[in-house]
Amino acid sequence: MDDVRQVTMRFDSQCCRPIEMIFEGVTALNLRPASENYTSEIHAASLFLRNASIFFCDEQMDDIDKTYEGTWIESYNLRWRFYD
Repeated sequence: MDDVRQVTMRFDSQCCRPIEMIFEGVTALNLRPASENYTSEIHAASLFLRNASIFFCDEQMDDIDKTYEGTWIESYNLRWRFYD
């Protein structure tokens, strides 16, 4: 049994170089693809560090909200880099 809980996300942007985010020690993942009649563009995102956990979601938020119906992820570690 594999105990590595890791999620890699890659984002392309028209404003900067593409970015890769690697979440390690994932404790929760709520993945919600865009509906058929919508695009999957992200116009805002939020990243919180709280109680040794990292929370990322695909919407601008003022605080962590695990009832949010979009995509969000919670983990113990985050690595990121720009890539070509």
